[in-house]
Amino acid sequence: NLTPGMAGDQGFAVWSPDGTRIAFHSQSGGITDVYVMDPDSTIQQLTDTPGFDGRPAWSPDGSEIVFQSDRAGAFDIYVMNADGSDVRGLTRDAALDGVPTWSPDGEWIAFSSLLVGNDSEIYLIRPDATGRTNITRNPAFDAWPDWRSAN
Repeated sequence: NLTPGMAGDQGFAVWSPDGTRIAFHSQSGGITDVYVMDPDSTIQQLTDTPGFDGRPAWSPDGSEIVFQSDRAGAFDIYVMNADGSDVRGLTRDAALDGVPTWSPDGEWIAFSSLLVGNDSEIYLIRPDATGRTNITRNPAFDAWPDWRSAN
């Protein structure tokens, strides 16, 4: 157990690309926030909002973390530096946007969204919040995107 002193549930743990840190979210204190830790259990809290900040994913170079948050009232996609600084919103709409993941080249972030009614679709957006594109466009429930490395 790497988080024995933390109350609540911890989840969505992901290793940094260089294998030196783990990002995860925790409900410690009753509120879900994003944390980073070293494998020796040195834990740093990166977010601190009254809502949900979770489901983190590392950028390919390890310099940034993308996550979903309802800090503005609806679930949107945010990105921040790996030390928790410079938090920037990528989406801002009434839809549930979530489960973000970086492309292997770091050029895109894929995420699920209920922007079009109740059918989840997969969208792409650039880390600078430009280029939002629906890539699935069908009546089926499309969610939980992931990438395959070109290697």
